[in-house]
Amino acid sequence: MRLLVEGGYLSPPRLAFRKPPLASVQYDFIPLQGLRHYGPYKQLPRLRVVHIIPEKPTALNERISKIRDALENTIKSNLQTICKVGDIRVDKRKIDKMDNENIEAVIKQYSHGKENLVILIPIFRDVFGHAMAKQLYYHVKGLTLRYGVLSQVYTERTERLILLSREAFPLLNLSLNIFCKAGGVPWALYDGTGANVIIGLNWSFSRDIEARRTGPICKIFAYAHTFDEGGVYQRMYGAVIHRPEEYIRALKALMNRALVESRRKSGIIERIVIFTAKRLRKSQIRELSRVCSDISLIIALITDTIRIRAFDTLNENYTISRGTYLIIDDRRAFYAPYGTLEILPHGGVIMGTPILIKIELLHPIQSARENKALLRTLVNISHGLSAMNWRTFRGMSRMPVPLYYAKLVANFIKEYTMLNRLETAFPIESEGLFREPAREIQDKPWFL
Repeated sequence: MRLLVEGGYLSPPRLAFRKPPLASVQYDFIPLQGLRHYGPYKQLPRLRVVHIIPEKPTALNERISKIRDALENTIKSNLQTICKVGDIRVDKRKIDKMDNENIEAVIKQYSHGKENLVILIPIFRDVFGHAMAKQLYYHVKGLTLRYGVLSQVYTERTERLILLSREAFPLLNLSLNIFCKAGGVPWALYDGTGANVIIGLNWSFSRDIEARRTGPICKIFAYAHTFDEGGVYQRMYGAVIHRPEEYIRALKALMNRALVESRRKSGIIERIVIFTAKRLRKSQIRELSRVCSDISLIIALITDTIRIRAFDTLNENYTISRGTYLIIDDRRAFYAPYGTLEILPHGGVIMGTPILIKIELLHPIQSARENKALLRTLVNISHGLSAMNWRTFRGMSRMPVPLYYAKLVANFIKEYTMLNRLETAFPIESEGLFREPAREIQDKPWFL
């Protein structure tokens, strides 16, 4: 049986590097290649990395001693040669042991500083055990959010790669994460998105802490990630509500705050695109459209759980090209964020079997022709934003980055609130609704 549908293929998005006034903007299709040739979109003049060296457990100390110099030199080299950081300082900070008291003391010591600083912390699962390592990780992250200090954890995987002396992607990504958390912008979208502000909406739930995963829901955490026209991350806004009927109030408040901040940074706002990971009711869409009454607002539902795979029978590997899309009707499309990249040498590289994502237009609903035009716009924006993942030098993510980052935060909050109270990591409360980390890192991608 054959079913004919409308579709096409989008060219790889052009990525922007070396922002003025340093030089005119340059573009490349491959993040690592563009960074090496031109330098990042926004440079960091200075960066300080503080490497925590615990004396105990002894087994951990001995293993860190074997890789310490090589790890620090690798990070420093990557930041200088790829991210083009001007002045890098890597300090060692010894602590007696990896316990809550010592970790809090050292994080507090570096809080409220003016410099671009990231704390590098070793947490090895095969030393602490999986359960303890997990508790330690979320404790560290909670403290850094509370005190406004950025952190980067590394594990035994990093140790293994250092000992093998490989320039592996995980080591490159470690350096990239440090660079971005400190405020650097590695790349942007050369051709923009066509929207002044892109917002990714998501939410997660907290159950009664005694009942853990099976207890009643007692809190809902809603958050919005904002990106500018070039797909550059701006900020995360978070709100806490205790009853589902308060959810629309939280969404409206998040939107208002995001608009105020975006206007302050970007000036006039003419078009906003909202990507949501969960379907919004018509009443909720109406309320959001009222917040943006003088602005062109587009809302789309992005779903990555449809489990539909696509194959190209003309390709010997049966892999379709990244950027392939199918228009199902005037409001729904399928898009392949992974696939063969023909721009790479040697005929491309396969990025796994493409499991399609679904893009559904929720607002505005107009004529079939107008809907289809907006749907194509959403496919194009999704295509560009799927190349804006600063978590990896490959730059790719299955979901458009506003929703991918929202998913990272959703997973973090879900796990963190299983072990700790949310307010220990997000101490700033306002309007009886908003919950945010320390001001020093509110506009930094701390979750990478």
